[in-house]
Amino acid sequence: MLVAVTTDNIPMKSKYLSQKEKSVGLAEYLKHSTYNGLGINFLANTTVYLMAIHYGASNLQLGYISSVIHLSGVILIFLPKLINGLNLVKVHYYAWVFRGLICIFYGLLFFTPDRNAVVLILKVYTAFCLIRTVGIPLGQPIQQSLTSQNSIGEFVAKLLNRFHSMNLLSNTISFIVLSAKFFETITGLIFIQFLGVAANAMASHHIKKVPCRESVVYKSGRNIFFLLKKNLTKREPATVLIIHWLTLSSMILMSFSIPFLRKIIMMPDNMVFAYSFVASLAAVFSGYLIKPFVDRIGSRPIMILSSAFLAILSLGWAFIPIDIPWGLIFLLSFLTLFSQGLTVILAGRLMLKMIPEKDKITYTSMVHFFSAIVALVLGLFGGYLINLGEVISSSHFHDYSLVFLLLGISALGIIVSSYFLEDRGSLSVRETTQILLSTRNLKAYLDLYQFNLTSNPVKKKTILLAIGDSDTNVATEEIRRILKNPLSAEKGEILKSLFARPRKVLLDEIVQEASDVHSYHRSQAIFALGAYPNTKVEQALIAFLDDTSPDIRSSAAKSLARVGNVSKLEKVVKLSKSPSNKIWERMNFFIAISIMDKSGRYLSELFKTAATNGGDSSTQAILSLSSRLLEMSPPLSEIYQLENEQSLKGVKRLLDEAKEIQIFNKQGKIIKEDFASGDFVNIFEWCCSILADVNFDDYRKHLKNSIVSQSPETLNLSTALATLYFTYQTLKIG
Repeated sequence: MLVAVTTDNIPMKSKYLSQKEKSVGLAEYLKHSTYNGLGINFLANTTVYLMAIHYGASNLQLGYISSVIHLSGVILIFLPKLINGLNLVKVHYYAWVFRGLICIFYGLLFFTPDRNAVVLILKVYTAFCLIRTVGIPLGQPIQQSLTSQNSIGEFVAKLLNRFHSMNLLSNTISFIVLSAKFFETITGLIFIQFLGVAANAMASHHIKKVPCRESVVYKSGRNIFFLLKKNLTKREPATVLIIHWLTLSSMILMSFSIPFLRKIIMMPDNMVFAYSFVASLAAVFSGYLIKPFVDRIGSRPIMILSSAFLAILSLGWAFIPIDIPWGLIFLLSFLTLFSQGLTVILAGRLMLKMIPEKDKITYTSMVHFFSAIVALVLGLFGGYLINLGEVISSSHFHDYSLVFLLLGISALGIIVSSYFLEDRGSLSVRETTQILLSTRNLKAYLDLYQFNLTSNPVKKKTILLAIGDSDTNVATEEIRRILKNPLSAEKGEILKSLFARPRKVLLDEIVQEASDVHSYHRSQAIFALGAYPNTKVEQALIAFLDDTSPDIRSSAAKSLARVGNVSKLEKVVKLSKSPSNKIWERMNFFIAISIMDKSGRYLSELFKTAATNGGDSSTQAILSLSSRLLEMSPPLSEIYQLENEQSLKGVKRLLDEAKEIQIFNKQGKIIKEDFASGDFVNIFEWCCSILADVNFDDYRKHLKNSIVSQSPETLNLSTALATLYFTYQTLKIG
């Protein structure tokens, strides 16, 4: 029972954002992601790796650097309680401000002895990661508040595209800086860190401007361990968590490629940044490629395919010769990180969808806390595998081979886990492959994506034709979505396409539309039913013959004939003679009767039917239609078209076709003169005299009767031309 309340003391706005606020917030968050992509690449992995290598860091220390950005998540066990009640965006803002400022301390490397430099780097980078970790769990709930469930995948792809596009720029800048002689040493790497501090400040500025009324909510007892247990006991949440951690594992293991290139392949610092540029390019490319697919196809099928490709490519890294040309390394890295980029986007989509309405921060803290444990174990284990690789390395097996083999195992783990993923609405691997490997289906799918973006009605209509021609489930679901829309301008075109390309799975929707007496597109739906021979359809169409609207009755008659039901021929003939029928209804009934009446008896009244309640254009339409239904050539409509363009032009075309028959060839000049003078009676009598001595035993006898039974007084140019045309056609066929 609802209780009436006053709003004097009730805030009018809830924690949920309005569409306008979402639009503003989305724009600011994308700007934040832009500067964040620029800053993090200056401040984190590659630069820190190179600084540590410069001072002779050990394999375990490099493994720590690889994992500490995730390892720092251990503080998340306390974080939800510490920041309880604070605004999400404010906490995120201050975390980002301080994580940038801490990096200024890298400047102390100029004054630190070499033996202590690695320790300083590890301390500053650990502090950076810890402060960053305070803001990281807040990012996903903020993102979730700015988008909808139906567009999460596209949003994640767009976000990562911004991020990685700026990575491209930062890697280019880093390459240029380190290529300069002055910056060849540690000076260049520290200068890059200061550039990152500036970019990070801009990222902080824009995150502060994102609208947010949500605060951190922590409930006693509902800590990260409680949520872990709760989620691991349910199939879908547990599968998503496992996929997330396996994806994280693949990222950590792939990050070992940087020290591998620097220490084993012996790439200089500037070329390592060139490698990072290629890696970012691959990530951007994967984002742009997957954006049209991710929300409609789903995560599961593409994740299986991309992870399978990643598993294969990991073998390339494991057994790569150390003297391989760098160009091939860049190609291998592009393909590997492209595959990994797809997996990251898809896993991010799943994780964002899985965040619960309650316990948001505790949930994301739980995810990142246990991610930290995974990162610690994997980072240190990776360092151990490198040490082990140094012992067993051979001409075909380098120091990092075991690390990259483990990368392949993690990719296989993602494949196996994906098979247990429900991901409602997701296509199967087979259906996805059918889309990706068929140029026609792929084009239709991409057209479908463009259809929802464009507002151009002409372009929409063109795209609809492509969608209607696609036999994919995605196209079918889009058509179903359009049919369910009560105000869709495209519904009429879609219903027409369902006649040209029947989809039995949509029959119930078509019947429902056809039965709705208030539907604007009812007649198109009835037209579409003509492609679905089915008892249910026949019963519906027979019922529609009693409708009060001539349009509905005629459409039902035509579709009833097309599904092969001839039981109502007499009723359809009777309905066709109603004086209320307009040209459209008359043509529909004519088509229906022509299909139902196998003997062709209806042709006995062809000219009478054509002349009933209509002007010259109506007469031409009915007579042309009969020519088309009888598959006569050239079409009578073409003869009329030429005659309507210029006097005697159609007559000349007809006589040119008919000269194959001797009598037409001999009388051609006289016939032309009769048309020129308007002596239509003479033409009619001449045709009757020719047909008088010819007998037919098929539909032509009815056509002959219709020709000769005309009243000379009713003849005009259109009927005289048709009389000559059908006389020629009956003789030509004979």
